[in-house]
Amino acid sequence: MLRDIQALIGFAFGPNITRIRKQFIPIISRDINIKNALKKLISKIDEIQKDIKTSEDKEKKIIYIE
Repeated sequence: MLRDIQALIGFAFGPNITRIRKQFIPIISRDINIKNALKKLISKIDEIQKDIKTSEDKEKKIIYIE
């Protein structure tokens, strides 16, 4: 089953982040360990879901995880 992807998480995004923001919510993690980053991501779930609902046709907000 194919699912829609609504967010991307990464340690860094290049200059194409402006194009990415038109389709996805970019989530920037300052923790390079993926397990730790995913644990920290849980605290941002409400913010991510709100952005998904409110920004269908406009640029998505960049979310930072410390």
